[in-house]
Amino acid sequence: MPVPSSIIDLSTTAANNSPSGSESPTTTDNYLRALAAFIAQQRAAFGGAADADIPAGFPTFAEIVGQASNSGTTSGTSTAYILAPSSAIAAYTARMSFWVIFHTASGASPTLTISGLSSPPALVKQDHTGAYVAIAADDIPAGHSSRVTLLSATQALVEDLPPDAPPVETLSTTRIDVASASTIDLTASAPDTRHINITGTTAINGFTVASGLCYFARFDGSLTLTNGAGLATQTGANIVTQAGDTCLLRATANNVVEVLCYTSVQRLTQASEQVASGTAMDFTGIPAWVQRITVMFDGLSSSGTSRREIRLGTSSGIEATGYLGAMSGAANGTGFLLAGTLASNVSYGTFTLTRMSGNKWACHGILNTAGTAMDFQAGVKTLSGTLDRLRLTTQNGTDTFDAGTVNIMYEG
Repeated sequence: MPVPSSIIDLSTTAANNSPSGSESPTTTDNYLRALAAFIAQQRAAFGGAADADIPAGFPTFAEIVGQASNSGTTSGTSTAYILAPSSAIAAYTARMSFWVIFHTASGASPTLTISGLSSPPALVKQDHTGAYVAIAADDIPAGHSSRVTLLSATQALVEDLPPDAPPVETLSTTRIDVASASTIDLTASAPDTRHINITGTTAINGFTVASGLCYFARFDGSLTLTNGAGLATQTGANIVTQAGDTCLLRATANNVVEVLCYTSVQRLTQASEQVASGTAMDFTGIPAWVQRITVMFDGLSSSGTSRREIRLGTSSGIEATGYLGAMSGAANGTGFLLAGTLASNVSYGTFTLTRMSGNKWACHGILNTAGTAMDFQAGVKTLSGTLDRLRLTTQNGTDTFDAGTVNIMYEG
């Protein structure tokens, strides 16, 4: 090869450089002089000297330390950054690196034009899986400094992004009110919290919610959680809530929710004991969530021979037909019978009413009425609506209660 005139004429492959051993002493001397000059040029550059013999474009020491040849502050826009390093590049080539100060926060999917070249690469980041994904809006804050490395002619990796903001701790946020509805849209009504207080009394048939989310729910009143394809209770039956009840709602798929860990408050309630008197004794205000009622008798007696009985009722009134079953051989009809056809008969014991489903109630009871005799009751009654009251009376409706006490206790 001819005697080099610049360091850039040298090859990085030793065999391609001269002298090769066959040159004349004069030519060999010229090669050695050229190499000495190249060494002096590097000395001058690293020493910061102003030497006219330093080739054009050869970086100075200050440029090397400051990395001006491959660094700079961007211009352009948030989605189309521009970088003009002092050493221009001829093409976008993989593994090129630049130190970049971004002049403005990023928009969505920005690009970086370098040295005015067309078809700029897209700026990307590496996610937690190692995949390269587009830079999102505000991923790069204004004034942020980072190394940017070309992965290819079409992608440039921003290597040192600020850490993501910590996720909102939705489990420790304040509980918010969400109105009951046939379908509650949790995506819209509770996007930033997982603590909700469901208000109102509208029956709930489902939720609009993304798969995998869980909500801690409290109920502000009495409503029905309707078991179905989009809302599954653990028992497969509807749940009637009352104020203070809580549960966990878990979305097993989009808009498909299961009810877990349902907890009731004050589910065992005892009414006020009544002293037997008059032709009837009523217990009203029984909540809709009640599943079981226990009726307790202590020394109950009446003035005549008409059989005593329990009748159930709704907000429309007491119902006096449709009672199936019997008490110790006597058929029910207008109510669940209590034994005793004599004024002297005194009853002790309990009756239990249990919701079978919907408005269907089963009754069973054991009473001691006459001396050592025991009487048994078993029957069923389907009401026309939700049970909210019961009455103790006699079949003829005119005999009066003259001794003993009665009370009820109900639970959900």
